[in-house]
Amino acid sequence: MLKRTGFVFAAFLALANVSYAWPLGMEGYWHGVVKMNRGVFHINMTISKTPDGAFQAQYDNTDLGLYNANFKNVSIKGSDLHAEPEFGGEVNLHLDWLGQTLVGTGKTPIETYPIEMKRGKDFILPRLNIFGGIQTNYRYRVPEKTNDGLETADLRNEKGDVKLVEEGVGTILSLGLDRVHSLLVLRHGKVVLDEYFYGYQPEDKQQIYSVTKSVFATLFGMAQDQGLLNVSQKLYDLFPEYRKEKSWQKKKNKITVGMLLSMVSGFDRDDLANMAVVNPMTLTPDWVSYCLELPVVHEPGTFWAYNGTSLHPLSFLIAEKSGKSIPEFAQTYLYNPLGIYSPDWGRGPHSITRVDTFHSLSARDMAKLGQLYLNKGQWNGKQVLSAQWVEQATAFHAKTTFNFWHQAFDYGYLWYSTPVSYHGKNITAYFADGWGGQYIWYVPDLDLVTVMTAGNGDSVKEFDFFEKYIVNAF
Repeated sequence: MLKRTGFVFAAFLALANVSYAWPLGMEGYWHGVVKMNRGVFHINMTISKTPDGAFQAQYDNTDLGLYNANFKNVSIKGSDLHAEPEFGGEVNLHLDWLGQTLVGTGKTPIETYPIEMKRGKDFILPRLNIFGGIQTNYRYRVPEKTNDGLETADLRNEKGDVKLVEEGVGTILSLGLDRVHSLLVLRHGKVVLDEYFYGYQPEDKQQIYSVTKSVFATLFGMAQDQGLLNVSQKLYDLFPEYRKEKSWQKKKNKITVGMLLSMVSGFDRDDLANMAVVNPMTLTPDWVSYCLELPVVHEPGTFWAYNGTSLHPLSFLIAEKSGKSIPEFAQTYLYNPLGIYSPDWGRGPHSITRVDTFHSLSARDMAKLGQLYLNKGQWNGKQVLSAQWVEQATAFHAKTTFNFWHQAFDYGYLWYSTPVSYHGKNITAYFADGWGGQYIWYVPDLDLVTVMTAGNGDSVKEFDFFEKYIVNAF
């Protein structure tokens, strides 16, 4: 009776719009999402009291790989919380009358964004046992069939080494490979492994970072299939007005569209060398002009530099020539046929879409993209993307200048390839790579697609994991 009375009283206060401080307060663990202009991010927050009774709070942006950041000036009055992230701005949240949800907004100098968080400890460890501690044991389970169009199968029926896969998942659970959010494997087009960690779920979309580039490569291939653009066109034939500038360099006449896609344009921009600072393009009012006015410091076609920035003139052209924004173009020609809905893209001035990073997909969405390439552009018997483009995009066009695994990688049009060791011999794996541990791998020799999402940035360990526990499980 007492419990029921308390419930009725709390309901009365909510209806009367009376501030009510839940007896548990706000202390504890919280998990939720923020929806910003540059994308949707998963966040965690821990609220506690210091010995002198003051409140303190820490937060993680798990998609960004940012952990143990501190809030400053934390104050809680009744059911309202105010705090200031250490990187600037402010957060204002309100505790619901049941004491289970925090809802409010965050503010930066350039935007106000919504936040919703719920109580939960799932994000602290890869997986919790019934006692709230870490679960380290794992037994293989056949993936559940969902309504997203992907069929499932038993790994054992696909000649998979279940013990090796169990050992691999156990490595994730025991923190041998930190902050993995999802691991998904398709064999012969069917999902045979579908595991999630740190509170992530199959339906969760998260930042895929530079895997966005490989999505854009697919959109460009579709634009080429439609006759809108092609890789042989000279960039400045498409923007001839820039030849009138006093700073014009004649060698820019040599730059082709394909050179932008294979990152050998010669432009003075290396995104890897400038990861610690804000991309200066995003601070300008005209992203296309910023890219086209970059000086050329290498002979076009001769030097590879990681330059996703210079893709944005192509983003502009596809939108202009198709009459659809990049999100609309992607949804119409790529995502609708694959049964994907994902409108979250980074956006810039004059309605330009950012195509080098800040797009969001679920692990299962990513797997569909890998399967599309493995099937040479077919999906459910329909040619969604031409086989010619799949071949072009994954063919060798340049050698990367970085080397974080066993060797430098071969680079196509915004897709990578590399040999992997398979039972004592080398076979080729093609892959899309995003910062923080986002991967789509596909291996034609094994009819295999693998997706891993994470928030750790430990690319070497993830590659080793893929080769040891996935490739060699078949």
